[in-house]
Amino acid sequence: MTHSFLERIGQPKVDLANHREESVPFNMHNATSILEFSSSQMLCFSVTHLVQRKLKEMLW
Repeated sequence: MTHSFLERIGQPKVDLANHREESVPFNMHNATSILEFSSSQMLCFSVTHLVQRKLKEMLW
């Protein structure tokens, strides 16, 4: 018989579909900040890569 991780550590099994009030609240501001940070990091990486490639072309 297999047990869930929660059962193995002595915690009751929670059916999130039926117990919404027990789930962790979703913080939209934090999620938006993470996405904005990730997007800006990707843009910065892309621009840096493009500039490096153009500089290589100019120097060769």
